[in-house]
Amino acid sequence: MPIQGFICRAVRLSRRLARASTGAAAVEFAILSIPVIATLVFGLQLAIVTFYGQVVQNLADQAARQLMVGAPQLAGNASTANAFSNNVVCPLAAGVLPCSSLVIDVQQVASFNQLNTAPVNYATTNGVLNTPTNYPNTWAPSQVIMLRILYNYPLPFSPWNFGLRGSNGGAELQGTAVVQVEPYL
Repeated sequence: MPIQGFICRAVRLSRRLARASTGAAAVEFAILSIPVIATLVFGLQLAIVTFYGQVVQNLADQAARQLMVGAPQLAGNASTANAFSNNVVCPLAAGVLPCSSLVIDVQQVASFNQLNTAPVNYATTNGVLNTPTNYPNTWAPSQVIMLRILYNYPLPFSPWNFGLRGSNGGAELQGTAVVQVEPYL
């Protein structure tokens, strides 16, 4: 008989809990709000990273187009990597990306077959991408130029980065453009 009394009490308790719904909505909201908020934050963060990735790619396309038609060479403002960065790339990135955070890599080869398209590891120093040392200061018509522009976008929501974070703590965005220099003059 004591087992039947225990079962009866358990059944009555379960019926009473099933009828009582005063705090159920709050508990369900608390349980479901964490994944919903995490999904919204991830979606927003992914949209921002995608936007900046597209900005970096457009920046590479526009700067490579300038190299293709010889505009920096004719103006005499692309003799060094800093001059190219300050006179060509930074005005294109004005207001959207901080120019000091951009890494510019230019490869120059005689034909498309000689182009090295292997991924480049830009080692970081204290979260800042290191600038590569290869920068040709002259371009000749019909040469092939590959321009890479990198930007380390700092992720604002560090606990919920969901695989967007690179090795340096931010999203490593890269824009690449390959052009053949046109005859100019």
